[in-house]
Amino acid sequence: MAWRMTTGCLWKGALLFAIQSAVIFFPFQNSCADEVKLDEIFHHIDHAPSWSGMKVESQGQQLVQAIEETKHLSTPELKAIITRLLSVNNKTAKFFGTWSKIYVLNRFFFKVPPSYQPNEEIKSFGAWWIAHSKGPLYPLVEKPNGEFVILEGYIGGYMGRLYEPLSEADYFNLKYGRRFPQ
Repeated sequence: MAWRMTTGCLWKGALLFAIQSAVIFFPFQNSCADEVKLDEIFHHIDHAPSWSGMKVESQGQQLVQAIEETKHLSTPELKAIITRLLSVNNKTAKFFGTWSKIYVLNRFFFKVPPSYQPNEEIKSFGAWWIAHSKGPLYPLVEKPNGEFVILEGYIGGYMGRLYEPLSEADYFNLKYGRRFPQ
């Protein structure tokens, strides 16, 4: 499967035929933001607890703190971090946890509403059980003060086709836009 990145500054027009090799052959090369900062954000998200593996509420807050670092990134920079997360973890036992982090990240970064509109088309980019019945922002909740918390650990399952987080990011960007102005 070929993945095409259309990320402006990052890997412009590059075809990534093997996501696993993306980090080795396509390191962050970015004139739009500090390369060191992108690497730092990647590592914070990569080492944060996953939503699918949450055991206690404080782990959810650790993940939220890590993904909050993305709020000032451009959309292409976010997609580069998602690609790097996938490339590092897609062939390991950590892939499901990585998918669950990206699932939360996409809902935080884009202005995904807490509930569906009547008769709204619900587009799925993966087979996360329970999540669609709880609303598009789930598992995140925005508090009145603007803070985000993870409502609960992942209580469903996953079955079916592979999760497509980059397609989901594109869809959310077109449908909802960014949550935080750049």
